[in-house]
Amino acid sequence: MQRRIELKPIPPVPEDPLLQANLLSETISGGTNAIAALSNGRLSVSISPWAEVTHLRWPSLSFCDHLRYFTAYKVFGLMDLVSLLNEQAARPYDVRWGEEAPSEDWKLYGRPLEPYPELGSRAGLLIPKADKPVWLNDPVWTSQRHYASEDSAILITNLSGPASLEVTDWVDPEWDLLIRVHRVEGASRFFYHATFAPSLRPIKGLFISPDPKDAGFAAVYCPADGLIIHFCPRRRRWMPIPEGGWTPERLDGFYPEGGVFLAWGFDSMPSSFQVGADRAGRKVPQSAPLGGRLDAEDGLLQGNQAFCGPVDSALSLDLPELRGTVTVFIALGSTATEAANLVRRAREIGIEALARKAEQAWEKVGQRTFIPPAEKDKAILRVAKRSVISLIMGQDESSGAVVASLSRQPPYHFDFPRDSAFFDVGLDAAGFPERVDRHADFLMKVQMKGKIAFGWMWLVNLRWPFYRPEGHFKANYSTDGSPGSMPHPFEIDSTGLTLWNLWRHEAFIPEERKESYRRKAWEVIEKGAEALMDYVDRRAGWLRPAFEDDSSRPSATFHGASSTLTALMAAADAARRWVGEDGKAERWEEAASVLRKSMLKKLEGKVTREILGWRGLHWAFWPAPLLKPGDPHSQPLLEILVREITEKVEGKRRGFSYLAEQLFSLALAPDRTPEHEALIRKGLEFLAYKVATPGTGHFGEIMLKRGELYQNRTAIPHLWNGILFYLTLVALHQPEIFHRQRPPYPPEA
Repeated sequence: MQRRIELKPIPPVPEDPLLQANLLSETISGGTNAIAALSNGRLSVSISPWAEVTHLRWPSLSFCDHLRYFTAYKVFGLMDLVSLLNEQAARPYDVRWGEEAPSEDWKLYGRPLEPYPELGSRAGLLIPKADKPVWLNDPVWTSQRHYASEDSAILITNLSGPASLEVTDWVDPEWDLLIRVHRVEGASRFFYHATFAPSLRPIKGLFISPDPKDAGFAAVYCPADGLIIHFCPRRRRWMPIPEGGWTPERLDGFYPEGGVFLAWGFDSMPSSFQVGADRAGRKVPQSAPLGGRLDAEDGLLQGNQAFCGPVDSALSLDLPELRGTVTVFIALGSTATEAANLVRRAREIGIEALARKAEQAWEKVGQRTFIPPAEKDKAILRVAKRSVISLIMGQDESSGAVVASLSRQPPYHFDFPRDSAFFDVGLDAAGFPERVDRHADFLMKVQMKGKIAFGWMWLVNLRWPFYRPEGHFKANYSTDGSPGSMPHPFEIDSTGLTLWNLWRHEAFIPEERKESYRRKAWEVIEKGAEALMDYVDRRAGWLRPAFEDDSSRPSATFHGASSTLTALMAAADAARRWVGEDGKAERWEEAASVLRKSMLKKLEGKVTREILGWRGLHWAFWPAPLLKPGDPHSQPLLEILVREITEKVEGKRRGFSYLAEQLFSLALAPDRTPEHEALIRKGLEFLAYKVATPGTGHFGEIMLKRGELYQNRTAIPHLWNGILFYLTLVALHQPEIFHRQRPPYPPEA
């Protein structure tokens, strides 16, 4: 059982439904205890403000997780689930520390509440005259951080408190190896403990517990290498310690089927070790050896060599002069020898050579990244470049999928086609079209097939539950192409924006490959356009209700209409230019014309959020071919957009979401004025100087204001907010880049 933690309802924030909804997401799934994430496209980790590892995922960015750690979340009952069908009725709860936090640093970052603070992966220090270690999750530290350089993916965290500690973290760009360098001042002994729990099962689904009971199997200490190996074999069976102790090679001989093996150790032989039971919420026999953290409470480790079951392991190293540098290597592989060899090779090469290799790899990325030469503000430039680097970390090496965030709580480690369409716009603009090529291949593979399917979400909304899935896209996908965490049959905006994304990327394909790309993409675009036509009611001049952007009820707003209009005109242009299908182009253009006429008509009356939907206002400016320069229909949208941006930038809201998205929309408005440009710059400065995480430049999905402080909340780093910041900067200086990616306007109906 979890410890009882009191979650307090958050006072309602009626002005911003997205803020309310995403605080609800934290309530359901838990808050993100992270300030940065590191990745090589296979191995990804989250790092907390206090240099703790809070997720460790391999061999892809969607699964599996190999660290037992989770933050508090609310288990919803039946009435709670019913209220989710009405987002306004569902009450979010605060799952983070606030004014009552036991330290200023916890208050500053809103450390998530933890049912079991002993879970995770972190260092501890034994201070002179103290009888037990102080751990990095004790509320006694003040933290600061920065990257080793502007183009670097090497994170440096400085902690001051009972001692001084500098932690340098990076994931090797070639090897599945996390490197953690600890420089210590003022401690006599260094401890490191972790509740690693290798798993072969992905954590998927919206309401699945982030604490799977079958994660982890056993761990052993290998004395010859000074390594602890945690493992989950494909065939689970246990063997007592052999004569002479375990070695990675002996483990592989006993587990020839392989599995997930995690090897970790110092850059030198440890002073002592402990492999024991993880007792946090688990039933463990009293006779089981103490877990690493609990065992270290007396300042010593007993030296138990193996344990089968949930494991908390630890190593220690004496620091005779109250100072020293201790490097922790954490490696993963499908065999024990594979993982151990990574640590062995890292020890031979040394941290200086490993750091140099990582710096050079990311320096190449930074040098390639396009930044508008007219921009001179250093903070804005730093945040923009960091956003591109973070996005590249979010692309899965094996499949090309791009996840929304590397976090696990909430479960954003999936590819949302709606979001990743704009990720691809960012990658093309930044100068990485080959990455978009790989992502396009992924999207083409996951398009839905089949003539008929059953969708229970239609049924609970009292609608006919059978539908035609062919041509549509799910709300999100795992990196292997399987459906992700959302139960929606499909999302009409995901379908629409994916078709547009495939169409607009063609302009970035080299001439010698255009024909091949067009053939592949056309088949997907054609099926998708026909699927969208099922939801365009040409007689009524509007859309039939469908699921839009995570909504639990079918609706028909500008959100779906803008993306559908965009997709139909992109498809019509592809039909004519790519394959000469004039008949289909005319049919899709006719539907688009009817839809555009109805959208303009709705703008002549009172424009409300019920009409616009969540993102209908933004997409009406771009990429939808809806509003032309000088069109008076733009005015009500501009008034809403300018008012909301101004309120956020001037601190008049208790919290807000997606400011960068609004700035990007304003930057691409057909009738952008000098006053709008001044507001956009003010917004970029506000985000860069006041909102982005100090020292790293990362954003959460939403920002909650506490006094003069803005806490980044939900899935940090949130790649959408980051890349929209970058795109706003580019659009402010060179909007023509994006105008060329808007589909043609439909003929006048």
